[in-house]
Amino acid sequence: MNSTREDGEGLVHVAGEIPLQTTAKTFTLDEANEALRQVKESELPGAAVLQIA
Repeated sequence: MNSTREDGEGLVHVAGEIPLQTTAKTFTLDEANEALRQVKESELPGAAVLQIA
């Protein structure tokens, strides 16, 4: 299926009307294994983010 520029613009317009709520949990690099475990076990309601600095 090919998408046109008009299709993309329509999607952006509709997406702006949908109330999305995102969540992220930050882990230190030392907690990377715990972050991976929580992702694997579906224990996070959103994204896992590794903070490396």
